[in-house]
Amino acid sequence: MRELAAAVSRLSPELRAQLLPLVALVEQGVLPEAALREFLAALTDQLPPATPKRGDEWPGGLDPSTLPTFLAHPWSALCAEAHPRVRLYWLVDTAELLVRWTAAVALAEIRYAHGGGLPEHVAQTVGPEIERPTLGRWLAILRSFTASVPLAPVVTDGLARFANEVLAAAFVSEGRGGNVETSLLVLRNQIAHSGALSKDGASDLLQRHLPTLIGLLEGARDCLGPTVVVSGDLRLHGVGAVDKSADGLVPAVGTLLVRGEHALSLEPLAHHGAVHHVGVDGQLSIRPGGAAAQLYARSAHDRLSFTLVGRNESHAERLDTTEFRELFQLDRPWPVSSAPEDLGFAWDSALLESRVLADDVVGRADELMAVKGWIKAARPHELESPRVGWIGGGPGTGKSALMAKLATDYHQPRHRGLFLHRFRSGDPRNSRRAFLQLLRAALASWGPLSVSAASLSPGVVEGQALEEDVRLRLGAVAALTGPVPGAAPPAFWILVDGVDEGMSSDPGLPSLLMSLALPGTLWIVASRPDSGLGDVFTGPSCVHLFEGGMPPMHGGDVRALLLEGLGPLRYSLFARDDDTTLGVRNAFVEAVVERARGLPIYVRLLLEDLKSGRLNLMSEDRLPESLSTYYGHLVERLGVSDAQRDLTAIVALLSQVDEPLDEGGLAYLLSGGSKGWESWLH
Repeated sequence: MRELAAAVSRLSPELRAQLLPLVALVEQGVLPEAALREFLAALTDQLPPATPKRGDEWPGGLDPSTLPTFLAHPWSALCAEAHPRVRLYWLVDTAELLVRWTAAVALAEIRYAHGGGLPEHVAQTVGPEIERPTLGRWLAILRSFTASVPLAPVVTDGLARFANEVLAAAFVSEGRGGNVETSLLVLRNQIAHSGALSKDGASDLLQRHLPTLIGLLEGARDCLGPTVVVSGDLRLHGVGAVDKSADGLVPAVGTLLVRGEHALSLEPLAHHGAVHHVGVDGQLSIRPGGAAAQLYARSAHDRLSFTLVGRNESHAERLDTTEFRELFQLDRPWPVSSAPEDLGFAWDSALLESRVLADDVVGRADELMAVKGWIKAARPHELESPRVGWIGGGPGTGKSALMAKLATDYHQPRHRGLFLHRFRSGDPRNSRRAFLQLLRAALASWGPLSVSAASLSPGVVEGQALEEDVRLRLGAVAALTGPVPGAAPPAFWILVDGVDEGMSSDPGLPSLLMSLALPGTLWIVASRPDSGLGDVFTGPSCVHLFEGGMPPMHGGDVRALLLEGLGPLRYSLFARDDDTTLGVRNAFVEAVVERARGLPIYVRLLLEDLKSGRLNLMSEDRLPESLSTYYGHLVERLGVSDAQRDLTAIVALLSQVDEPLDEGGLAYLLSGGSKGWESWLH
């Protein structure tokens, strides 16, 4: 589909307009790609052949028929691509899928050796990373797996050595000396987050990295040796799964690695089967096109998402998460300190919740660097040094996502305390009392402070006594000393998001926060600039981290967000990159930047329409002019049925709120704050 989209984009505007409906039908799986290919070939000779025809034409002589289907499809697509820029993107995607495939094979060996389960230490190490893994996390997961692969694996040859030596050498992080010319990991991050590449630049990087990828694919193939990958009645090797009856194997239940008398399940990280998708009505349906190879991508509590290999759909889904969550022990209780029982939340509940929101942060590298630069230069123990950094900005600009990312990135060292609180309308924690009680519990659990604050009452305190108790604990931070002579003394960091929402019931909240910014503490506060908050968070102890408020997303951020969310459709976006005297330009991205006006929520709404086929990457003239226009279109679609009436109310509410809301917050606001607001949850 990627070269088809590129060919269509090069046609005249008149002819392109006639073909766009057919492109959309192919993207939705309604029209076979071959039909559009033949039609376009009859109109123009610009379209390259779909695949090389002879085995010796494959780069490095690596024929896809010798690879498992999970790797053969992306490798074949890379080889079929003519445009060097799009081809480089296929190289990066093939490399990432190779890492995930290797992790699936390693997990199969571990589970076979442990009766289908995982050793406790593996589950504890991998569990926090497996729900929303990035490429960097996949590499860490693979290291954890290979450390536990049996010394004598039953179906693979040299898997641990391949992963820890050959594969790891190709994915060296930037911090360990990797660069865009030597590391596939750095190259992937460069492509995803640093804008478009020129055609010459892409050609150069392709020439440098293609031999490495060929070697990795050959190494992964050699690890399997005579092992057969099977599913049902099919042998999963090459781009076309074939009947495996010739191998003398019985039909397989699930997706398996078979070698001799041994059969290892590749579930849940690799799967071959029907493509399921959850529609806007919440119903699970089977997409046309038959079974497909699928590699696990990410999960939520109620569903698993898979990357489709060899298909144009963005992803496949499963609603049954029980086995997955049990395998990785994702629902075990977190070890937290005691928390106010009447609140029903532990002090680190917002930190745990922030991990999901933080993983959705795409782009915003400049803003993160600016805040982290201020943090690095801060001197919280010095009396005259600013200890409060304020992030202001209008709704929908991404303040909450940035705060979640900061909390997740910094929740590590032992000698730094960290507490995150999010004020949200409709949330039980949206009060001064909840903030102080949870902050008190966080301070009580922090090791460096436990001795200094031992004289304070461990029991329940309320009202003014609660505020004074917290003030005394924060005041004790300044007296702490470093773990060794000459080391910096410990500091306690406090991140507070949504202060403007907390003010709805407590106008004095900003003044309270400023009064608690005592030496030894470092505060980052985010809110809308409503009610003069920009004036409250000022003075010698406070710094505005972004003059004029949180800046809008720039073009690089918008491009990164589109690439992250488009799935296979992103190759059509790459095809529209154009080398000009002003650099690499992309008319579609520029149109989105203009209409989104820096708001991430516009881009996320657009991604849903692009993936559903309502809009396509060839027609920027059809994009909604603004976020308000977009909301108007959504309301028009919803109609007047009872269910659609409620959806209309929700969309109308979101058009005013723009900030992330959980289910409870939506229910509370939709009910007008009435006592029966819980009924909206059912």
